[in-house]
Amino acid sequence: MSRWSRLSTLIASWVLYWLLLIGVKCGPAIAAILRATQSGGPQGAGSVNLSYGDGGFTLTALRLGETLYQGSISTLALVLWIGVPPLLLWVAWAVLRRRDERRSGQMV
Repeated sequence: MSRWSRLSTLIASWVLYWLLLIGVKCGPAIAAILRATQSGGPQGAGSVNLSYGDGGFTLTALRLGETLYQGSISTLALVLWIGVPPLLLWVAWAVLRRRDERRSGQMV
């Protein structure tokens, strides 16, 4: 059985994908949220707002009236980013697994 046909490899690739997605797509937002909410400055100097509406999710981070970050994503785009690449990884895993099973069956 090949290394790529193990279930643990599939699950590890999903986790790695989601961690990279969070790091790349949410990294700037996370940094802005930390800057907006850090201590030091007058009470209420920073604020973070996450809202959901017809256009999807919108995140705004402010500090002392300055916009540190403003971003939005539609619900469809969010679902596609979260779901499609792991689905494609699962299809590739299933194809490789089936190929390995056929190959090992022929050798017996």
